[in-house]
Amino acid sequence: TFFILQKKAHLNELRRYFLEGVHQLEGITVNGWDETVDGDECLERRAPHIVSVSFSGVRSEVLLNALSDRGIYVSSGSACSSNHPALSTTLQAIGLEKSLLEGTLRFSFCENTTKEELDQALKALQELLPMFAATQDDRMIPGSKAPKAVRACTKGFELETRKN
Repeated sequence: TFFILQKKAHLNELRRYFLEGVHQLEGITVNGWDETVDGDECLERRAPHIVSVSFSGVRSEVLLNALSDRGIYVSSGSACSSNHPALSTTLQAIGLEKSLLEGTLRFSFCENTTKEELDQALKALQELLPMFAATQDDRMIPGSKAPKAVRACTKGFELETRKN
């Protein structure tokens, strides 16, 4: 039980750290409970290892591919719709606007995730979002390969070195 509580506390700390960075970005909407806005009482109401963010004016698959090119792997839509190509009915049910439905990504963490990895993702978002806002071209995928990659593990993501 102690290990589970310790793991949950670590995931909550990572989530809060990531949310604080995400809130520095323009044109974002955090979906679901957000303890940086709603207070710590919402901690028990949501999964500590997932953050759903919608990016205004950016299609999720374009941002997903640009992040992937930098070694950061995320998912689009909601977990409840991950096997369905249509817009997420879960995100529709919470009242998300259609423009935000099309620009939603899920960021997942595991106990091996580090703040440095979250910094890498936040830096990539800081660099990519203004480029997409300037181009508004869904066919353009700016960005370069990052020296590190994020590898999916059974419970989230962890960093590994990419061989160039």
